[in-house]
Amino acid sequence: MPILRLLQGSPYGPHDIEVMTKAYAEALRLLNVWDRSSPVAESIARRTIALFSSGEADPSVIARAVAKEFTLVPSCGAPVGGRFNSAFAR
Repeated sequence: MPILRLLQGSPYGPHDIEVMTKAYAEALRLLNVWDRSSPVAESIARRTIALFSSGEADPSVIARAVAKEFTLVPSCGAPVGGRFNSAFAR
C-alpha cells in the first residue's frame, strides 16, 4: 500500500497513521481506484498525507476532499466514470 511506504520513518504515531490509512482507503473507493500500485494511487496517498498534515483529522473529510480534487469533469459536464446520461446518448 503506497501510503504505508510513504509513511515509513515518518514522525506520525500509530493513531495518525490509522487515520490516514482509513482516509486513503476511502478515497480510493470513492474514486474507484483498485490498482494500489498505480501512479494515481500514489498521488492519492501523497495528497491524503498532505491534507492530514494541514490539520484535518477526520478520515471521511480527508477522503471526500481528495476524491473531489481527483474527480475530473469533461467540458460537456458529464462526470468521468459515471453512468452515461441519456441526454448525451446518440
